[in-house]
Amino acid sequence: ISGRPSGLAIWLADVQAGTQRRLLKEEPGLAYLPVISGDGSSIAFTEPSGGHTRIVVMSVASGSRAVVEAGGDVYEPALSADGSIVAFTTQAKTFGGDGGRSRVYVRELREGRTTLVSRGVGFAHQPSISGDGSQVAFVARREGTKPAITSQRSTLQIASVADPEPKPLFSGRGWSFQPAISRDGKTVVATTTAKVGSKPFGLAGVLLCRLDSGRHEIASTR
Repeated sequence: ISGRPSGLAIWLADVQAGTQRRLLKEEPGLAYLPVISGDGSSIAFTEPSGGHTRIVVMSVASGSRAVVEAGGDVYEPALSADGSIVAFTTQAKTFGGDGGRSRVYVRELREGRTTLVSRGVGFAHQPSISGDGSQVAFVARREGTKPAITSQRSTLQIASVADPEPKPLFSGRGWSFQPAISRDGKTVVATTTAKVGSKPFGLAGVLLCRLDSGRHEIASTR
């Protein structure tokens, strides 16, 4: 991308064509942390608004927008394959949570329906949503742990939007984070410091969780 922009902007790069296109101009309000739907039709990003942050889901073709906002910060968007469903994180009470603690929700944009999928989890964040928007993987963090990475404790959780009672996906002793669920919702990949197989505790590795078999394995070799 050439030039020296005066602020933040969001660009779309076509890898096959080798072209770049600016989707959002530099603005004083700033827009950042974009994600794109699997079919490339929509992007979601975070922007400041009224003293908080909100999520904007924008059509790549038309530029039309859907906004997810609350009485507090809304962040960490994750899009379904067609961009019609967005998972996100907020501590606000707006969508039925108790407030003060991070919760994970799913917004079905066409219906305008919002579902809490981290019910019963103390501190939930970093959602990833399956291609059809039916399942969400996220991190459940144990609060009050020490700053050192070897002292961090968290688990990976999985929840169905239709029956939003989260279930433990991986509970190894360590810090498990940055989950990404496959398009078909059958596999979750994440980073963990937990001991898995021959990987020792404290060393970060790439974890594969197979939902159909319940197996956990390390994909990284270093």
